[in-house]
Amino acid sequence: MRNYLSVFFVQIKSTFNKIMAVILLMGMAQLGLFIHILNSGDIIIPNSFTNERFLSGLEGILLDNRAMSFIFASGFLLITVILAINGCKYTSREDYTLRRLNITEKKVMLTKGIYGIFVFSLLLMAEAFVMYIICNIYIYFAENHPQTFEGSVSNQTVFLSFYRSSLIHSVLPLEDYLKYISTFFTIVGMSFSTASIPYFVKRKKLFLETFILVPAVIINFTSAWTAGLAADLALIGVSGFILGILITRISTEEQTYDG
Repeated sequence: MRNYLSVFFVQIKSTFNKIMAVILLMGMAQLGLFIHILNSGDIIIPNSFTNERFLSGLEGILLDNRAMSFIFASGFLLITVILAINGCKYTSREDYTLRRLNITEKKVMLTKGIYGIFVFSLLLMAEAFVMYIICNIYIYFAENHPQTFEGSVSNQTVFLSFYRSSLIHSVLPLEDYLKYISTFFTIVGMSFSTASIPYFVKRKKLFLETFILVPAVIINFTSAWTAGLAADLALIGVSGFILGILITRISTEEQTYDG
């Protein structure tokens, strides 16, 4: 157990500050963009057929301004890269420390996978908190601009946005229990896929399945196409399939950090 904890803290020391910086920058960028949209008047959309103007709801703001989802996708990709490249160099300080622990690479991969679950869970919790702040900013802005919103915004209308916006619904599924399950499989799949990359790089191999899961995850959190039972089941299937391939590939290989 002591060696597992040592590996876990090595990962924290080598990556956690970078990951927290990405999460903070991502949250600040999303909040800044949302406040800019509210203040710029882009929430009032003209109808090209009737020349009338109508108010875009919270979900409309998030759907019409893809930059919000792009920021989250960029943050997710950066964190994935940070986790994936960590430990790829055989002569790195981290690798030297792990060799001194006399622990097998499979156990190192397992611990890195657990650390990845912690990191991706932290990312989703941070995004959920940002969405919560955005909802409160939207309500506050509506209360202070009654001439624009004309009383059309309430807690209930904001609550409905949780089901209409793919980004909000993915990080805050509410009573959509299947979404929780698909998100869990996604986090586990991404965590162990990124943890395996240094293992295969040192053997001059590549776990290409990771590059299948990454776009699938991004689409899941940012596209309206992923709403529904079929999309969640597909993501569970893809994540489970990739985990199965990973377990099969490493089951016959092992190398020990023997200091």
